[in-house]
Formats: sequence, structure tokens, C-alpha cells
Amino acid sequence: SCDSPRGQMITHALYDLAAHPEWFAPLREEVEPIIVADGWTKAALGKMWKLDSLLKESQRFNGFNLRTITPFVLC
Repeated sequence: SCDSPRGQMITHALYDLAAHPEWFAPLREEVEPIIVADGWTKAALGKMWKLDSLLKESQRFNGFNLRTITPFVLC
């Protein structure tokens, strides 16, 4: 579900990727040979440094942080 933190992370990463089509080629060059060699395994995902960077940076820019919460006072 996109309401889950993981779903939100993937959604934001896809939006960021759509906003930067120049990132497609480097990601594809990294991912395709790894998938051919290892398939979609945990080990294969661990080799995808550029994809990992995309997800981390997307989460850093779009993710949850305490500044997004509106403070309020209870009396």
C-alpha cells in the first residue's frame, strides 16, 4: 500500500526518477547485468549501489522528519 512508509518511499523515488529522466541510463546500466547474473535476490539488491543511492536520497529529500509535523499546544 502507498500508505505504508515503504510504499511512500517507492512512490517518491518513482516521482524523482520521472523528474530526472537522465538517471534512467546509469541505473539501467547498473541493474540489468546484476539481474541477469543474480536475479532479484537480496544479494543482487546489495550490489545495486546507484539504486540504493536513489532510494536514500529520495527518502532524505521527501521522507518523514520532525519538521513536517505542525506543533501545537495542549492547554
